[in-house]
Amino acid sequence: MKLPKQLIPIVLILAALIGVNASRRKSAPARLSQATDVKYASYSTEEQGTKALYLLLEKLGYEPRRLRTPYLTGLRAEGLAIILVPDQPPIDEAGVQPLLEWLRVGNTLVFAPGKHGDQLAESLGIKLHRGRPLEASIAPRSLTDLTVGIQRLAVRSGDRILTKRTDAVQHFGDSAGGVVISLQEGAGTVIALSDPHLMTNTGIEEGGNLSLLVNILFSYADAKTVYFDEYHHGFERRPTVLHLFRSTTLGWALLQVTTAVVLLMYSRGRRFGRPKPPRTRGEAHRLSVEYVTSLAGIYQTARASGAALSNLYERLLRSVSESAGSAGIPARISELMEQCKKKMEDGKITERDLIDLSRRVELARHPREGK
Repeated sequence: MKLPKQLIPIVLILAALIGVNASRRKSAPARLSQATDVKYASYSTEEQGTKALYLLLEKLGYEPRRLRTPYLTGLRAEGLAIILVPDQPPIDEAGVQPLLEWLRVGNTLVFAPGKHGDQLAESLGIKLHRGRPLEASIAPRSLTDLTVGIQRLAVRSGDRILTKRTDAVQHFGDSAGGVVISLQEGAGTVIALSDPHLMTNTGIEEGGNLSLLVNILFSYADAKTVYFDEYHHGFERRPTVLHLFRSTTLGWALLQVTTAVVLLMYSRGRRFGRPKPPRTRGEAHRLSVEYVTSLAGIYQTARASGAALSNLYERLLRSVSESAGSAGIPARISELMEQCKKKMEDGKITERDLIDLSRRVELARHPREGK
């Protein structure tokens, strides 16, 4: 099937976009592999990385996904998100609102505030109080779903979470503040950690830290998807065309418009029904009288009126010879032929004479067109 000419530019554009996206996908792992020492990143295998947590979730049957776009635009309808120390760059005001909306419909966020402050911690009404670094274990403050089966949590930071919210539940902490607290946001839950070491490659195996993760999953992770925020660890991926289509309403609108345009162009570019037969020799695309009138003007401009009238006379003579038969030549045609011969012999042909004779000759040859 031959591709309509109207569709060639669209096919070329789509091929270029696919090529760009493919090259971006191939280049991303190489760039990320050079930054596996970033603290609290799920790509990192260092002590303060969280790749062990990422792999553990896979083994438990969950579907971990990394977010590397601004404003956490990859969040779907259901799931659990993990945001640890979002300092590179901090979460700004534009990124807070969509995240809170996602939370309030019933999702869960595990959040360790950054040391440089961010809008998310402020919007949640919590503050990270800086304390002297130390190695310690923290006991439960009350019996809750998150403290079941845990005697001690292993922490390495003296930082604590402070809040004035009356609905905050302190699961683990001491007199300096909370280490693990939970907050309600609509139908969703925020679990705030003062020390991200609880989720790191080395920390998750210490004390009851692994049990804390299991309690979080069993108590709040109804969906299978777990999101790791990597954009605020410095891993940026600009949204691709595929991401635009999949995660935004604008993308779906563009897809629908593009589909409609392609279908319209395809329908206009193809022939419906059988092709029309070619025109026969006797059919004229326009009236012969119009044609010869124009031709007469061209001959007159070129000062070849005699040649033009001679051509018209020969055409009239041939037509009369083919159609006269036994009936003979009609009187009006004989008179017209005599006038043409006289003008040709005289040699004095004006533009008006040429046009008038041209029309009369063509009307004589094609009498139906003059009606």
